[in-house]
Amino acid sequence: MAGLEQLRTTRGRRHEFSVDLSYTDPFRADLNRIHGSKAYARLPSKTQVISLPENPHVRTRARHSGEVGDVAASIADKLGFNVTLCEAIAAAHDIGHTPFGHLGEEVLSRLAGKPFEHHVFSVVLAQHIERDGRGLNLMFETLAGIYYHRNKTVGDNRYLFGFPIPEEYKVVRVADPAAYTVADLTDAVGYGTLVAEPLVAKALGRDKRERLKTIVDAVIAESREKGTVSFIEGQVFEQYMELRHFMKKEVYAKTPQKGYAYWLEILYEYFAERASDVIPPAVAVALMTDEEAEKLSLSLMHGRQPSLKGSPFGVAEIIHDLRGRGKQNLNYSDPDLDWGKEREPMPLK
Repeated sequence: MAGLEQLRTTRGRRHEFSVDLSYTDPFRADLNRIHGSKAYARLPSKTQVISLPENPHVRTRARHSGEVGDVAASIADKLGFNVTLCEAIAAAHDIGHTPFGHLGEEVLSRLAGKPFEHHVFSVVLAQHIERDGRGLNLMFETLAGIYYHRNKTVGDNRYLFGFPIPEEYKVVRVADPAAYTVADLTDAVGYGTLVAEPLVAKALGRDKRERLKTIVDAVIAESREKGTVSFIEGQVFEQYMELRHFMKKEVYAKTPQKGYAYWLEILYEYFAERASDVIPPAVAVALMTDEEAEKLSLSLMHGRQPSLKGSPFGVAEIIHDLRGRGKQNLNYSDPDLDWGKEREPMPLK
């Protein structure tokens, strides 16, 4: 049977490897760098579905990212793929998300006049904003996997940037919606959006753990049969897609958005006046946590015009550091991965 082979080559890092903890697997170093990044530190304060929850048990982007990593690692381990690469991609796949989730993407796309897509911005953030603009210097495969996880223009799903798509990328692409569909249902029932679970969820299992196992087992079985990571047919897939449709209609479309769009508009105008010499206002807004966005927008609505200098908000620190290094003209819609396309693959040690 063809396929189901672990990634065995790499196009390396953009820059020569700097001082770091020593790992046999270079993707372990990537995971370490991601976990130590400011972008990753902001994820506990960013929306998964419910914004600004008072209950600490409500899922955030941080918890979701961890769950994606767990699901991806389980699939990768059973199919013989590079587990650490899957975990690194999963850890960083949402670091480019805006405050207030997908609403933030929609608002910033409208205000900026071009699409703001978190899978692209996650790569830009990792390469050109983290570490005072020097970037995390991640492996090409980690960056490309982050870009791929939600990209809708890949084509026939066999090639990305002209290269065959590693199975590890496909693992995370499957694990992401599986993780959030099942977990978001748990939050929706537990915290009041839904009165009860739909029958199709119960058909997949009694609870979140059983449902994920049902889905993961189906992914593994179909992938082994086809010789490539695949989840597009069978009874479990049909039940899963029915549940996804239910979630989109009954949960995501009905989640209260309050005045978040207006807050984002105010913030966009604020940063357009104060930081556009360094980064686009859409980027400045996207970097904020939900709590920061709430506090600053409410302050502006009450007539106060705080200066970025000395501001307690993390985004002010980032803008200050980028300005100090002369960083500007960031293009948040370009993943900037041409450097990897020009390299010959080298064997992974």
